[in-house]
Amino acid sequence: MSEHESSTHPFRRADDPIRRVNDWIVAEALTGPEPVSFCIEVCRRIVAAGIPLARMSIGMSTLHPLYEGISFDWTRDEGATMERHRHGSHLEARFRASPTEYMLSSGHDDLRVRLDIGPRDPDFPHFEELAAKGCTDFLAALVAFGSEPEARIKRDGLYVSWVTDAAGGFSDRHLVDLRRVQERLALALKLFQRERVAVNMAAAYLGRGVGQRVLDGHIRRGDADVIPAVVLYCDMRDSTPLAEVMPWEAFLGRLNRYFECTAGAVVAHRGDVLSYIGDAVLATFGISGPDGAAKAARRAVAAARDAVGRVDALNATETPPIEFGLALHHGELLFGNIGIPDRLDFSVIGPTANEVARLQGLSKTLGRSVLVSGALAPLTGEALADLGWHRLRGVREPINVFGLPEEG
Repeated sequence: MSEHESSTHPFRRADDPIRRVNDWIVAEALTGPEPVSFCIEVCRRIVAAGIPLARMSIGMSTLHPLYEGISFDWTRDEGATMERHRHGSHLEARFRASPTEYMLSSGHDDLRVRLDIGPRDPDFPHFEELAAKGCTDFLAALVAFGSEPEARIKRDGLYVSWVTDAAGGFSDRHLVDLRRVQERLALALKLFQRERVAVNMAAAYLGRGVGQRVLDGHIRRGDADVIPAVVLYCDMRDSTPLAEVMPWEAFLGRLNRYFECTAGAVVAHRGDVLSYIGDAVLATFGISGPDGAAKAARRAVAAARDAVGRVDALNATETPPIEFGLALHHGELLFGNIGIPDRLDFSVIGPTANEVARLQGLSKTLGRSVLVSGALAPLTGEALADLGWHRLRGVREPINVFGLPEEG
């Protein structure tokens, strides 16, 4: 029990509403709450406990390919908002002139500034804005997630600030009670943040659908299902000789721009990117519900057209132009964990997966960017161009192959 929770503390009351707030925070943290509604309810309960809170702000770093942090702001009169901050935002002028940056760089983990008494030390534009709105007192804390020196280097922790507009600012009892609350609040939001990081990383590295399956417990080798799906396989042409002559940084940039066009189109049309195999993209469009196969087929064709359009637009500035082949197929896939117990991959295997890769290899021979198998073509509802029957390497029977009519 901390000193703030001690029964002999001078501000401890027989009927302790702050303890009830803290008990609620801990109980709620175990349920995995939605953060905005959770923080709104924390503020509501603090006000009900007798603390004249006018504003509360929270900031946390996160691990995400696009964002370096999230922030939450609540005001008594305007409600609550949550914002994600892109990588590099901590270098912007507004953040560098903020109490958060001051505390991180100065080593302070607790900051109290009276806004109604000058001069303010330290003084920031944020304090001027608060004072102009009638706020009288400001209290902030940094709560490290882990050992403090390492957490400061990684910026891994919780920043929380409390503001009041009550005459005379926060009382001594208010300050003690808010510091009691922020310890439990940090614990609850650390649990939320770590859970979201796991979800974000699983989605970024495994794909949304596969990532969720892994988090749901499909983690043992051999965990697999046979599923019907529309499968997409897309490969960049002539990348190997280009990689041999192009500087690595330039080639990596080109590769990522190509993926933004192709894998980006898959995601835009609600497909799941399963893996990148060198410069190839393997993706599926799940089948579910009434008319699910036809809906998945239409999304896959729309994604293929989108990919072609994106690459065409990119090639206006890309030298040499990017060329690629993309194939669409339909059938059953074995969807699950393969590998060794210490290093697993969640992927699709089976004849359908092999056939779509072989079909893509035919695209250059036929002079087409997009090929559609005869198994998928009837599901698209389109009058595709019939390109005849062709044998695929390693596939026993020839298959009927179709193309987009606009590529004829």
